[in-house]
Amino acid sequence: MVRHRAQKDFSAQMDRVGAVVVRWCSLLIAILVTLGGLGYPAEAKSARFAAEPLTVTIDVLSPSVIPTTGALTVEGTITNSSGETWDNIGIYPLTSFEPLTTSRDLALAAGTDPADPVGDRITELGPLDSIDSLAPGQTATYTMRIPRRVISISGASGVYWFAVQALGEVGGVREEEAIADGRARTFLPYIRPTGGTAKKPTGATGEVRTALVLPLRHQLTMQADGRVDQVVDLVEDLGPEGRLSRLVDFGATAGSRPLTWLIDPAIPDAAASIANGNLPFDLSSNQPEDGEPDPSGSPSPGNGSSNGSGTNPPSGAPTDEQPDQPDAPEPPELGATPEESAVAKAWGDRLAATLAGVGGGGVLALPYGDLDVAASAVAAPELVALARVRGTAAMERLDLAARPGIAPPGGSLPSAAYPVLDPSETVLVTPRSFSGDPPERAAVDGRILTTAPYVETGPLPSDPRSPLAMRQMILSEAATRLLSDETGIHSYVVQLPSLWDGTTDAQTAAAFFGGLDGLDWFRLSALSDASTEAPTTVKPGDLAYPQRQLERQLPTEVIVASQALVSAGDSLQTTLTRNDQVAARVLDVALTAVSYADRNAPRTARAVADRNRGWIQDQLSDITITAPVSLTLSSSTGPLPATVTNGMDYPVTVRILGRSDGSVQVNGPRRVRLAPGERGAVNLDVTTDALGVHNVELIVADVDGVPLGGSVSLPVRSAQVGQISWVILAVGVALLFSAIGVRLFRRVRTTRAGGSS
Repeated sequence: MVRHRAQKDFSAQMDRVGAVVVRWCSLLIAILVTLGGLGYPAEAKSARFAAEPLTVTIDVLSPSVIPTTGALTVEGTITNSSGETWDNIGIYPLTSFEPLTTSRDLALAAGTDPADPVGDRITELGPLDSIDSLAPGQTATYTMRIPRRVISISGASGVYWFAVQALGEVGGVREEEAIADGRARTFLPYIRPTGGTAKKPTGATGEVRTALVLPLRHQLTMQADGRVDQVVDLVEDLGPEGRLSRLVDFGATAGSRPLTWLIDPAIPDAAASIANGNLPFDLSSNQPEDGEPDPSGSPSPGNGSSNGSGTNPPSGAPTDEQPDQPDAPEPPELGATPEESAVAKAWGDRLAATLAGVGGGGVLALPYGDLDVAASAVAAPELVALARVRGTAAMERLDLAARPGIAPPGGSLPSAAYPVLDPSETVLVTPRSFSGDPPERAAVDGRILTTAPYVETGPLPSDPRSPLAMRQMILSEAATRLLSDETGIHSYVVQLPSLWDGTTDAQTAAAFFGGLDGLDWFRLSALSDASTEAPTTVKPGDLAYPQRQLERQLPTEVIVASQALVSAGDSLQTTLTRNDQVAARVLDVALTAVSYADRNAPRTARAVADRNRGWIQDQLSDITITAPVSLTLSSSTGPLPATVTNGMDYPVTVRILGRSDGSVQVNGPRRVRLAPGERGAVNLDVTTDALGVHNVELIVADVDGVPLGGSVSLPVRSAQVGQISWVILAVGVALLFSAIGVRLFRRVRTTRAGGSS
């Protein structure tokens, strides 16, 4: 049914003529640019494809390969992206005649300009669907069923172009010379079916075992007391329309199919914290002393505390009694609302249920916080080991089984990083990690690397990261691997993009995995099955680390700031009486400040680490010390009274250090225990052999001798009398009494002499 609009108004006729002229001029300019006739620079020539008035999508492609018999079903949408009404829109399929047969050819083809011709339109049956009319902004669906007999291909195994083209008219005028008014493109593999004789097989008998890696990554910012910062943003991503929610739902659609999950443990840990109100972790004592009952009389609340069953609850787990917590750093309002907690809990429950049903693919736990391994391995290798341990602990705390894994988003690591890795870790790198042809598996200093490229984006103008585009790229790449040897077993490990958005449509997700089923030459496999080749030994010097990755990795000062935060957490735990949980939780906070995501804003990452360290220092500086204004020693030693005040809301254990110019020694008890708000008197022993006035500083420190911030200074005057002074004094006294004796003797003699006379 064809409809034509009668336009008799002269101005309307001129508008149509003008539109035709403009389109012809645009086509002429595109041809001249293609031929280089205008002398545009190369980058201008490559962008010659202009947006078309009709936007076409391919949403369903079944089967996902060119069938040997039957028909190919295609469904999608046509949207009028112009300001004019389009009529009589015919939809046609297109295929190339010759296939692409190598991975390089496939990559080059995916990057071609959509205006480049790639094949012939199938017109034997006319348009396989049509749309009568589309007003500006309107969208309509189409369905095509393409019989195999009209799909004109050479029949050789390989990857063929497939496209959908839409041709229409405006105001009854159809541009016969126009290539298309809208188009979408993708790839369709074709592997000849097996047959013939044993001596002359007619098709492939090999298989490509493919492991698909689904990453779960997200930038996190934490407060020093363990609370999640920017709760609203994270909850939005955990919600039904959020990226993290879409990824979990997408992975759940795989069902029992093998799928490898790559998870930053900090994400489900943060979700658990929000689900429980996003509470700060507890700073009170959680360990009894020398067989004494627990000071609290009950399991200690908060993150990392015992729940009486030998396991640790998720961070921020609620309890009947929650002690008052110190003020947190800005922003002050970080608690989760009941609605936010419900969203986070629902997401965590879905993730746990999904991972519980994971097939042979398994789960890889990244270093906690998705640590920038490349930067940390060079500047602070101990952070890599700590992040690995904390990642495993977080997954265990959430009852999620996982094994440690490393997968830098940039695809490569510096050679100095490999000795820091644990031999038990699964390490995924991309082909860019190797200066030559990448092996499927490589052995570097006893560490096994698995080459796992990211899925190449599909060809424009279609959405290059749609599930369908990525599925077709996975199958196409697998087909080129099979073509290298059609009789062998091939390994293919491929990662979905690190920040892929997934899909909100369950039917689209189901079609993604469904299109990977039922192929004789392709099998979705567990990572252990898809990567079985003996590793090729590679020297560290033969590895490549792109300059851009080197420039983007976190600066050393950010790593140092995170280390300082870790040290502050250690001092906090050492100071808090019988608390053995705080340091680990502060470590988690510190690790989220040195993630790969922080490469986008390293100054902000450092500021967050410094801010959180400052908050801990503020808490510890509430432990103060006072002393007399001055002290005078009458001998070489003497007592120095001081008072230590615990301004924290928790019991603490500290020691007092003394500093001077080196001539005065101050000794005191190694442990001073104070209850919350308690003032304790301490007697220090001061010793000196030097006369004069000396400046002495008394410092509050943890039991390991790390200063906590509180201090006081006073002058110490030494008025002691030494051994030589006593000798001089004795000699003087002896001379005095001798003089007295002489005078008395003389007086007596004089008196006697006078009496005689």
